[in-house]
Amino acid sequence: MSKIIFIDVDGTLVDYDNVLPTSAVDVIRKARANGHKVYISTGRSRAEVYQEIWDISGA
Repeated sequence: MSKIIFIDVDGTLVDYDNVLPTSAVDVIRKARANGHKVYISTGRSRAEVYQEIWDISGA
């Protein structure tokens, strides 16, 4: 059964130094490859979300 996963950006997906760990990218890609829907949940506007995050899925 596929799941829907929401991930916060600040302090969760990226650390407080604004680093997006490759391990996080790998896990998100693996979850999507296994049929799960992964979305970010943030108070930031789309323009404020780092391009690296959009690049995970090619968005």
